[in-house]
Amino acid sequence: MQIQVINDQDRDIAIAEIRRLNAVMAQFGEESRTVFAEAYALCGLVDALEVRASRGHREILVLDCTAAQIRAVLEWQTLDQVGKFEGLVIHLVRKA
Repeated sequence: MQIQVINDQDRDIAIAEIRRLNAVMAQFGEESRTVFAEAYALCGLVDALEVRASRGHREILVLDCTAAQIRAVLEWQTLDQVGKFEGLVIHLVRKA
């Protein structure tokens, strides 16, 4: 599992990066998977990501993450020592 945190304070730059990633995913026949972090509590966000990963999603975009949510996802990453989610890439866009 790979976690990429997009720290750009300028929301427009982060949105442009997400659009770029969506375009790349579309070229590979992958459907964009955008999650809105503000809709989830800490555990709920991790649970939602785990469900999506278990369904076979290999790339997930998460918008408007708080620092606490980012920490929770990074902690979840450390628990995947078996490599169950190998090949999963999660892009976390920090809330401006």
